Amino acid sequence: MGGTLSEASKAYQFKDPHIAFITRQISNGVKYLHQKNWAHRDLKSSNVMLQVDGSIKIIDFGLASDMGNGGKTKMLGSAFWIPPEMIIKEQHSLPADIWSLSVCVLEMFYQSPPYAVSPLKCMFEVATVGLQHYIPKGCSEEAKDWLTRSLCYDQTKRSNIIELLKHPWLNQPVPVKELSAILKSVFMSNTIESLM
Repeated sequence: MGGTLSEASKAYQFKDPHIAFITRQISNGVKYLHQKNWAHRDLKSSNVMLQVDGSIKIIDFGLASDMGNGGKTKMLGSAFWIPPEMIIKEQHSLPADIWSLSVCVLEMFYQSPPYAVSPLKCMFEVATVGLQHYIPKGCSEEAKDWLTRSLCYDQTKRSNIIELLKHPWLNQPVPVKELSAILKSVFMSNTIESLM
């Protein structure tokens, strides 16, 4: 039993350690892709499946691309998760996934993606100033630092997935049993609601 990160984020306000654990699991999937020089290019909360046992899978590789022949310039993906380099039509590559992953993290903190009511406003903000100002003030210092490194407007300064996986925020004790109980409750409630 399980569901998407999008469903879980809307239904439950995750705590910092839960977000760190989920982020680490997604990051491991991104690492696998990036080591093969592939970018997902549509990483978003509805493309991340959470199972009640705590296992996490990235899905929907329809826009994934081999970056071995250099960056791409076509804007694609989903509005709230598109990085600045795509919007302003610069070449994009593996750092685009880092940006999208970071937006998923913001979504877990806020229970919705940045500027969720307006995709155009979100894209305008991302293209002009980025999302550093959107980092939650109430999250841990480690989470703030991780987000600051992963939401760099300049993709050449954005941390890569290996650096981010080594970050202390992602290497704290894992509350797997607690998270498993939360996910079971969230997805059971969603299943019951869908039957009514």
